[in-house]
Amino acid sequence: MDTEQLDKVGTLKNYPINPIIASELKRRGIKKIESTSGRNVVLDFERNDPGDTIFDLIYSNPVYRLLIQFITLGATRDPSFLPINIDELQIIFNQYNTHIKNSLITCPERNIRCHRCSEVISYYDTFLVKPSLDMTYCPNCRKRIVIDQCREEDNWDFLDEPYFQRFITPFLRNLVDYGILNKLTFGNCLNCHFSDKDPIFEVNPKDLTGWSQSELIEYISKFYCPNCGDFFDFIEVYDFSDVQKDYWIKNGGHWFEWYVKKMIQLSYRDLPIEQGIKVIGNETNEIDVIAFFKGKIVSFQCKVINPRNISFNKVADVLNLLDFSDKAVLITTSPLSPNDEKRLLKRGEGKVAIISAKYIERDLSGFFGPLWDTHFP
Repeated sequence: MDTEQLDKVGTLKNYPINPIIASELKRRGIKKIESTSGRNVVLDFERNDPGDTIFDLIYSNPVYRLLIQFITLGATRDPSFLPINIDELQIIFNQYNTHIKNSLITCPERNIRCHRCSEVISYYDTFLVKPSLDMTYCPNCRKRIVIDQCREEDNWDFLDEPYFQRFITPFLRNLVDYGILNKLTFGNCLNCHFSDKDPIFEVNPKDLTGWSQSELIEYISKFYCPNCGDFFDFIEVYDFSDVQKDYWIKNGGHWFEWYVKKMIQLSYRDLPIEQGIKVIGNETNEIDVIAFFKGKIVSFQCKVINPRNISFNKVADVLNLLDFSDKAVLITTSPLSPNDEKRLLKRGEGKVAIISAKYIERDLSGFFGPLWDTHFP
């Protein structure tokens, strides 16, 4: 037995498969259940890192998920992508502007259009993460607002200059505070264009107490260009911390499987659910997330691919899950073409549902409740 197999056996011993799910799979002809490499990665992450804290962070504001996804995609494609500064990040956002709007997230800043006078009203405060106070009357016609009758619209101004940097930077810095990203600050002179190659050692002003005069002078001098003496402009450069890099980049899309599982558990705490198992029957299949609901096995295939459209062949393996599942769900961060989506649903014969990343929080929160009949009429 090789090392990888021993790891899988050890994982199942220490973190056994939910007995209800295991029993039902065996009843359906599954001969063997193993742990996938993704299961090991996620369990290590949750054991060694504040997994619940990071989930709450990502779930409470989709901008964090958007940032992590784009940094992860860039680093996966090009090893020289990291570290990255805010200007480079904006270039990537501009390249994928349309795809972000269409598939990756719903915009964190929501607007509604007044159902009486069509005035666009901002009713969601991104930074406070709560509805704004003025939701009772339209500021234009002063008529009472009936939210259910107002059309919702996304506001994507944060992708445009000069708002982008002001909007995104606090989120990046928060990811640093939570230990997900590292930040280095470099001096850049706007006067003579000198760029300091060594990062500036940042100190909290409270920690300067007790420094000698010479230490303070040496520290303050680093904020001035050594070439012309002008005060530096500063460039913040971000990278994943070493521990987080293993999870978000080296292990592919396992973080997305973990995110899907955690979202379902948030709404349905007593639901039997597992992440990252391999089932061996007549065929061998890996299951990203699996749940048991009202006597039915529901399997989820999670695809974090890229911000562009994906082909039918990339997602057709979700149909294999129907060999042992009553329902199969494709959750994808990339949109299928309308024809490929119809083709997949037709092949699934009413047993397949598709959830896009744009509406993932909404759809998963009601999946085993109000939205069940919508996905499987």
